[in-house]
Amino acid sequence: MNKVLVTARAFSMQGEEAFDYLKDHDCDVLFNPLGEFNMPEEKIIPIISDFEVIIAGEDWITARVMDTAKQLKIISKVGIGLDRIDIPAATKRNIVVTNTPNANCQSVADLTFTLLLSLARRVIEANSYLLNGEWKPLIGTELWNKTIGIIGLGRIGKAVASRARGFDMNILAYDVYQDEEFAAEHGINYVTINDLLKNADFITIHVPGSASTKYLIGADELGKMRSTALLVNTSRGGTVDEKALYKALKDGIIAGTALDVYEQEPAMGNPLLDFPNVVATPHMSSYSRESLARMCFTAAENAVKIINGEKPEAVINPEVLTLK
Repeated sequence: MNKVLVTARAFSMQGEEAFDYLKDHDCDVLFNPLGEFNMPEEKIIPIISDFEVIIAGEDWITARVMDTAKQLKIISKVGIGLDRIDIPAATKRNIVVTNTPNANCQSVADLTFTLLLSLARRVIEANSYLLNGEWKPLIGTELWNKTIGIIGLGRIGKAVASRARGFDMNILAYDVYQDEEFAAEHGINYVTINDLLKNADFITIHVPGSASTKYLIGADELGKMRSTALLVNTSRGGTVDEKALYKALKDGIIAGTALDVYEQEPAMGNPLLDFPNVVATPHMSSYSRESLARMCFTAAENAVKIINGEKPEAVINPEVLTLK
């Protein structure tokens, strides 16, 4: 029987089917005994030593964690982001790492447009006035027939583009890897990031967290945007320099921003939250019932497939995968 440690918060919400799947496939499952989530290495090290599989959320799975977990063979990530997992360390130790890239893209795209619409039509501001007893209709801006710039046209970026077509938007995209067939089918124009920043009314970010995307949007990039532009970030907090963003909002360099991710989380006390033209949510883009259930089940399925010598949906380091 394979011992599986589950630390992902999603399993406490929509993980019933995934738990049953693991148990039906000869897994001895322990759900996070600490009752904590997004754990640093010092929290994980005392509880992981006997497990062959960890199904992780936003936990820090470092080389030190792996050295403690002598039996560990599989790190199955619930979600997409891998910036808190030391992939080279896992590969060196022949630990297979997987994630669930197809499970949450529609949910993230939904929230991206929710934030974009809320920001453009000043929904949160208007709601606040009304709840405080003041009838104050606010003037916003339409999305229809405007230009949206999508930074990162991967699975989520493509889902956002599909929604943008419903608003008859002109779609600009920047990506290191270009899918010309998809772009042609959906009327998307690939441009340089500078051209995207200069010409888009709305800009939304969908890139992974990595050294190459750290502060992808900084003071220089914000300065190239239109003064009426709105910025949405549902990717990773580190992709936007928050100090530069604060100054850009304070100085009126851009018109507003919507954020689901932050450099430091939880983000209570973040000075960006003090601006009326900031719409903020607590890193919940994948938090739909459907998305959470898909992520949990896929993560469980990935682990079971590796145990059985089969190839799962997404393997990050396939060089260490042993197939039957």
